[in-house]
Amino acid sequence: MKKLNKIKTLLYLSGAVVSIATTAALVSCTTPAKESETVKFSFAQGADWPLPRTLSQLTDYYNKTHADKENFKKVELLTQDKTKTYSELKLAQNIREQYKSGQSEDVPNIFLGNQAGAYIMNQNGILLNLNNQGINKELFASKIADKHSILPGETDHNRLYNIPLSNFDEDATIFNLDLMNLIFNLIKEGKGTVDENSEIYKEALVASKTGNSVPSFSIFSALRLKKADAFANLHVNDETFSSIQSIREFSKEFYDGVEIDESKVTDDTLDGEILSIDYQKGTFYKELNALEDNESNFVQNENGK
Repeated sequence: MKKLNKIKTLLYLSGAVVSIATTAALVSCTTPAKESETVKFSFAQGADWPLPRTLSQLTDYYNKTHADKENFKKVELLTQDKTKTYSELKLAQNIREQYKSGQSEDVPNIFLGNQAGAYIMNQNGILLNLNNQGINKELFASKIADKHSILPGETDHNRLYNIPLSNFDEDATIFNLDLMNLIFNLIKEGKGTVDENSEIYKEALVASKTGNSVPSFSIFSALRLKKADAFANLHVNDETFSSIQSIREFSKEFYDGVEIDESKVTDDTLDGEILSIDYQKGTFYKELNALEDNESNFVQNENGK
C-alpha cells in the first residue's frame, strides 16, 4: 500500500506491523507543584537508538529556534541512561509510581512506549485528553487512527489515546513530497525524464505549492548537479517506486548524479537521507524470499542466526 505524506524522510520503507507501532503517550499531571520550565520526554531506549537519535536533532532545532518565543519551554529528552530501563512496560510502571508517590518533578510530560503505557496512565487518571489539544483521528490514516482509538475500559472510539509516532502501515512506502518535487526538478534539469502524468509527480507538485517548503537549512537545498546531463539516462514514473529493488536503483542513480554545494552548508544545516528502511532485516528476508526459484543458503538455526 502506498501513502503520499509530507514527512521528514524522503523514502521510508517500513516492515513494522500496526499492532506494535510505537506510540507516544502524553501524561497530564494534576499533582499540585511548581510549574516546570521544561517538557520532559522519556524513553526506554538508549540515546544512540534510531528514534531518540532522530528526535534529538528535532529537539535541538526546536529549542534553538523557539527560545525567544512567549511561553517557551525547553524540551528535555530522558533516555535509558536516566530512566534506567529498556522496558517500555517498566517505564510506564515507574512513571505511575512516581506520580502516586508525589514525585511530580520526576514525572515526564511525554513518554515513548506501546499502548499498554496509555492504559496504565489512563487507569491512574493522568492520561492527557488529546482531543483538547487539537490532536484527533483525522490527522492519521484510518487504519492507524482506529488502532489507537481503542483502549481497554474505554467506549469512546472517536478519540486517540496515544499518538502514533509513525504515520504508516505495514510495508508502506512513504514520500516527503516537497523533497520529491525538488528531486524531480533536479532530474529534469539534468536532462532526465519524469512522467508528469504519474501520480507521484502530480502529488509532489501540489505539495510544493501548499504548506511548508523545503527549508534552506535542509541538506537537500544544497544539492546541485555533478554535470549538466547527469540524469540523461534516468526515466522516472510510478513504476519506478513499485518495488524495493527499483526504489534502491532510483536512490543510487540520484545520489550518483548530485553533489553538495559546500557554500550553502552552515552550522545549522541538517543532514538527510535519500532512502531509509525501517526493520531492514525483515525487509531483506521478504525480498530474498520473493526471488524466483530462490534456493537460499541463508538458513536460520534455532537461535535465529
